[in-house]
Amino acid sequence: MHRGISLCLMLLPLLVPSCSQHRQTPFPTPLPHVQHLRVANTGDVPISQLVVLFPGSTAASQATRIVIGDILAGGVSVYRPVPHGVYRYAAYEYVRAGRTVQQPVIDWMDEAPLTGRTFTYIIKLNTKPVTGPHIELLDVQHDP
Repeated sequence: MHRGISLCLMLLPLLVPSCSQHRQTPFPTPLPHVQHLRVANTGDVPISQLVVLFPGSTAASQATRIVIGDILAGGVSVYRPVPHGVYRYAAYEYVRAGRTVQQPVIDWMDEAPLTGRTFTYIIKLNTKPVTGPHIELLDVQHDP
């Protein structure tokens, strides 16, 4: 009987480390690379309830909506995560004079997300009567 207990006590130091290793929490799987976008309004009028739209995860899925919110003239939004990537151009939705304005993109055929992690869209809202887009994308900056 004592011999069995002695054997168990001798093996205990060998078993305890292996048990504790199995109880440790494994390293979490890293999250996929998520890009971030902010918008700078260089125009002289605020933009209300701005939403930037990018392609969805597949060609058949709906566009990914990135809610930016209100941006004062000369203001810059906070960074927002863009789960399926930032593109060199986008579609927009915003509110002007109490109505929602949609500025679509014809398509994103053969387009791919930009490389990098953080970006700033430099835009302005053209309030004069124009044909074509009212929000002008002046530049896409790759932020450090």
